[in-house]
Amino acid sequence: MTKRVLSIQSHVVYGTVGNKSATLPLQLLGFEVDPLNTVQFSNHAEYEIFKGLAFNRQNIQDLFQGLILNEFVSEYTHMITGYCGKAESLLEIYDFLVKQKRDGLTIVVDPVLGDDNKLYVSNDQIPIYKQMIAIADLITPNGFEAEILSGIKPSADNIRQVFDILHSFGPKMVLITSVIESNGDKQSLVLYGSDNGKLFKIYIPKIEGRFVGTGDVFSALVLGHLDKGLVKAYSREHLQTKEEKK
Repeated sequence: MTKRVLSIQSHVVYGTVGNKSATLPLQLLGFEVDPLNTVQFSNHAEYEIFKGLAFNRQNIQDLFQGLILNEFVSEYTHMITGYCGKAESLLEIYDFLVKQKRDGLTIVVDPVLGDDNKLYVSNDQIPIYKQMIAIADLITPNGFEAEILSGIKPSADNIRQVFDILHSFGPKMVLITSVIESNGDKQSLVLYGSDNGKLFKIYIPKIEGRFVGTGDVFSALVLGHLDKGLVKAYSREHLQTKEEKK
């Protein structure tokens, strides 16, 4: 069966974030990728200047209607969501996902709210995301977004409580990225995961710098390997050869 994903994310002309980050990795993993852009910006919004449009609810609805009326939606095996510029458009995406949810369709929601203790979006997107993650199979918040959704800042001491709250919304699989843990003078990034309540984590070396689009690539790659199971989807174990494992 052909693997086909509807990728509902941002688009920029200059740079690589959103659908420009997600499309190629998924294509290389054998997916047909249909990008549906939520915004059309000249460049990502962390630049001092950016121009373009955040599509409104009617714009997004028109695109969905074209897919529905042409009976394309039944072809999708996966759907993934990322950054959305307007709360009204996010609500339209939520309504669409509710109607399309069915057996055989995997829904991955990256609740793009912000990072580094700063919101990228308006506060009125938060309650919509709490509804949206309820219909997701997998969610991939970063540590700040997990804190916004759960009300608790993730740490090694309370991570099970955070997962319990996030699972209570509905998703069976949760990956929390970019949780910072200190060990003496060193800081590590920790990725925490929960597969139906079974917890695991991986330490990631912290590289100084500011990198954009990494979360979009990460969510796409996890989706692309999800058929191998959540643990192997986020780790590189399934890519190792027998010689490498010796």
